[in-house]
Amino acid sequence: MFEVLVVSGALYVLLVGGLYLLAADHVRRGIAAQASEAAEQGRGAGRGRTRARARARVVVPVTGSAQDLPFTLGSLLTQSHPAYEVVMVTRDEDDPATPLARRLCGEAPHARHVLSGRAEGCGQKNHNLLKGLDAAGARPDILVFCDANHWAPPHFLENLVRPMEERGVVLASGYHRVRAGDAAMGTLGMLLSVMAIHMLQGIPFVTQPWGGATAVSAQVFESLKVPRVWAETVVDDYALGCLFLKAGIRCRPVSEACLLTEISGQSLAGWAAWLTRQLMYFKCFQPVLWVLAVPVALLLVLPLLLSMVGIAGAAAGWVDPRVALTAASFLAAFAGLASLFRRLVPESVPLIRWTAAFALMHFITAWCYAATWLTQRISWRGITYEVGRGGRVEKILYEEDPRDG
Repeated sequence: MFEVLVVSGALYVLLVGGLYLLAADHVRRGIAAQASEAAEQGRGAGRGRTRARARARVVVPVTGSAQDLPFTLGSLLTQSHPAYEVVMVTRDEDDPATPLARRLCGEAPHARHVLSGRAEGCGQKNHNLLKGLDAAGARPDILVFCDANHWAPPHFLENLVRPMEERGVVLASGYHRVRAGDAAMGTLGMLLSVMAIHMLQGIPFVTQPWGGATAVSAQVFESLKVPRVWAETVVDDYALGCLFLKAGIRCRPVSEACLLTEISGQSLAGWAAWLTRQLMYFKCFQPVLWVLAVPVALLLVLPLLLSMVGIAGAAAGWVDPRVALTAASFLAAFAGLASLFRRLVPESVPLIRWTAAFALMHFITAWCYAATWLTQRISWRGITYEVGRGGRVEKILYEEDPRDG
């Protein structure tokens, strides 16, 4: 036990500490951009529009009835980029988001609303995106794909497309951060999980396009036949990223293109369901890396679990004192790392709750990863997809479908 604890503990500190050193600045720059734009907006000031005039089409799949949806959708309609249009796509008239999307688009001359209908051979989001791309209008230079449930700072779109306008980049992506509305374990867990992915996005050789904030050259998008791939796969961003990687094109991370997501009252079950879905996408589209992630999953829980057992055993007089000392040293290092990550959150979070959520995240992540070994189904918003190799949708089961047990 002693040797395993020493080795696993040292590897854990190297892994997590290395992630912080490599990617903390990426997260900080996103936070700084949000703070600057919020202050600028409060003063009623403008930074000035970009001199470039690349035409952008922003396609936004919309569904549901989230309370802040008018605010988040509205933020996409008030961007400072001088040449863009927004296409909001809902599934049908029964979607609660349809009246809102129709009203907002009716009030904005550069926006339109599209009904997509029910998906038959791909993920509903992919289907919505494809229908949004088919919207009539001048052919755009840049295609932008955004989620509906995040606040976009006024210069978000400018920041996202700037590498494409000024440096010839053909694929760029931002990300988002969570602002916790409470200190529930599920809420803080979502914050931490999103932060971890945000940090990975900041490492250039790891960056993947994120469907909530991705810009791509319209010409390259068509030449790589992305619509054909989307028409048979379960999710947009992983399919897009894998296709571009095969073509030798890497995604450019844009730290300043950082959206903000307000979350409160998140349950542990809701957090786990979201994380399992993200890991299932990873499994479907990058199966080799998914298998190779086994040691990482073990490393997340093994030293922490052994340290807890070591401390408990020392209190009962069951373990060697050197094990207890090593366990205490690891837990101290773990708490120190937790406090480092807390510095990346500008809002106030109670330290004890934060550290507990930081520890829980490790176990939840390992649990969700293990769950992906037992299924080929992905469920989201009342729809279950049976997914095959390469993320291809083999069957779609809707909540009201009697075949869906």
